[in-house]
Amino acid sequence: MNIKDLQYYVSLTQLKNFSLVAAQFHVSQPTISAAIRRLETELKTQLLIRANPHLPVALTTTGIQVQRHASQILLEHQLMCQEVAHTTTDQLVIGMPPIIEINYFPRIASQLPQALFSQIQPISQGSLAALKGLKNGQLDLAVLAYLNEFTDTTI
Repeated sequence: MNIKDLQYYVSLTQLKNFSLVAAQFHVSQPTISAAIRRLETELKTQLLIRANPHLPVALTTTGIQVQRHASQILLEHQLMCQEVAHTTTDQLVIGMPPIIEINYFPRIASQLPQALFSQIQPISQGSLAALKGLKNGQLDLAVLAYLNEFTDTTI
């Protein structure tokens, strides 16, 4: 399975138009059509209802399932790329609320070897934003100061 084919497919499920997807990716419309055919062939199922080329694209029931999985695969692919990029930069990106960054982080940082301290990139943000950054791969570590219960089940 080709990541680019999944990108085309997810975009097509959002834009509902082959020409718009082709323009978004700077490719020809037949390129998008070929990608969708490859997916359908590989999965041995029809993903789109091809009734009238002048109407927006409609998804089959299977097409909806594939869209959900493809979106998750693309998200995981993006996270993998970000994590790999972080490991090659020798930087540790830490998100933390401003109060922690100002009052507590300097005390902790003063205990670190100078060489390690220079590799830390602190990002000042609220706890929920830091949690989101951690989940989407923008942060390597998050220090949270949140008093309420987290209701996000993906944590």
